[in-house]
Amino acid sequence: MASSKRMHWAWAGVFLLGLGMLIAGALNGNIWYDEGYSVALVRQDFAQIWQLTAIDVHPPLYYWMAHAVYLAVGESILAYRLLSVAGMVATALLGPVVVRRMFGERAGLAFSALVLFLPFSQHMAWQIRMYSWSMFTVSVCFLAALRLMSAAHANERAPRIAWAALGASGIASAYLHYYAAVAAFLINAGLMLCFWRCDRRKLRAWAVLAVAQLVLYLPWVRMLTAQMGEVASSFWITFEFPYTIVSVLMFPFTTDMLSCDLTVQSAALVLVCLGALPGVLRYRRRVAAQGASDDADARRADQGDAPSWFAPAEWRALCFAGAVYAGLVIIMVLASLGMGRMILFYRYLVVVLGPVALAMALALGQAWERLHRARSVRGIRALTVGIALVAVLFAGLWAGVMLRLYDATNTQSVDAVMEPVTQAETSGLQGVVVSPSPRVESVLCGQYPEETFVYLDFLRDSWWTENVWSAYGTGIDPADSWEEALDGVEAGDTVVFVRENPTEELLARDRAELAAAGLEVASEETVSRAYDRVDWAIMVCEYHGAGGADSAGEDL
Repeated sequence: MASSKRMHWAWAGVFLLGLGMLIAGALNGNIWYDEGYSVALVRQDFAQIWQLTAIDVHPPLYYWMAHAVYLAVGESILAYRLLSVAGMVATALLGPVVVRRMFGERAGLAFSALVLFLPFSQHMAWQIRMYSWSMFTVSVCFLAALRLMSAAHANERAPRIAWAALGASGIASAYLHYYAAVAAFLINAGLMLCFWRCDRRKLRAWAVLAVAQLVLYLPWVRMLTAQMGEVASSFWITFEFPYTIVSVLMFPFTTDMLSCDLTVQSAALVLVCLGALPGVLRYRRRVAAQGASDDADARRADQGDAPSWFAPAEWRALCFAGAVYAGLVIIMVLASLGMGRMILFYRYLVVVLGPVALAMALALGQAWERLHRARSVRGIRALTVGIALVAVLFAGLWAGVMLRLYDATNTQSVDAVMEPVTQAETSGLQGVVVSPSPRVESVLCGQYPEETFVYLDFLRDSWWTENVWSAYGTGIDPADSWEEALDGVEAGDTVVFVRENPTEELLARDRAELAAAGLEVASEETVSRAYDRVDWAIMVCEYHGAGGADSAGEDL
């Protein structure tokens, strides 16, 4: 009874603390480039979202969900963030609802704690993107497949709810994110192999469900083909050695909000694991000394290939999770080679963080249980110290992220752009913001939906295309020349020019461009934004007329 009460308090503590930490991140009102795109896109109607995502690189389901929030409460950065938080909380709730029933109380609790406290899941939880819900649907798909595998191994009738969950989560994953679609494919492929080996009678039901999912995905296949061509020609990801390799291997334990080197975090986690290793080894020796090896061998014989530490269902889950994660990475590496463009990126691997968290939870749960059974005090202490050190590391990462989220430079950068515009309009003049930088335009358009920002498409460093900026509707006004950019601007009006990540060479060229267009720089400053680690060079200019417009648009 006392043990049960302690577990109830543990569940409550995990969810209350986890939810509090997630909401603390969600309360910030800043956005970065991708979030600005999401905010702008969800202002469109459902049909427009379908059409616009068809020329982007992501499926439409998340944007439809966010648009439903938009229709319900209006435009709200907080509401969009809470939608994402809900996806992560839903994933954590799989711990008490599903994982606990399948693998026991400790495994369920550890799974929920990892989902809520892993640095990367926390970071993705409040992003105005599709990541948290992709993680949820892939986790449901994975757990449903595990339940069906258990039924096949036990030669039992598969529960209908598991079939329904597998189908619904699989098609939802495909419409949320392409990495999630590949993960769902791998899960279904693994399930098919299991049925082929253990219970071929279930293959017919699996085939019917697979065909149904394919039919439901057919409307998007044509869009997917077009998007592959777009990605092959202009996707932004690059390979950086060893950063890319380390980030793919260590992605659950880091966050791209911080600039600290991934290798430092990796080394810290390796040291923590090494600290717990002596206790584990002592336990193994103690088991051997007690003559438990004979019992272990008997269990291994009964369980097939499963090691003595794990029950068959646990070992199956561990292997399956590793296969899905490794398979996703391998497929993306092969796709990168085939398309001639890097598409493997650690941020997208968050879609399989649920299966990875389950594998970690099962390993931790078994280690703790075995050490307690063997009454290995040193082993328990070593494992406890290891968990405590990891918790301290995670807490430090979370605190670092919070400092960046609420750093004053995030609002200073936007205020430095918009305050001169407001002052000009208050004086009866016109204020215009122009920029050749997509990240700047996306942030401003996302935070000021009533404004229109001029995008200087003719400057050399611009990389946007109409396929992208069309999602911003009237918020972005692309210009092919200074004459077009300053159309309607009169002498005395204020023009604010903003460039991201400036260099002295770029700024010198910008000043020459501005002077040639009849713009006099009245003030200039550079603000380093903590939120997305982007520097904004802001030049507040006064327009004196088109005397220098002859050279406008010239590529310097």
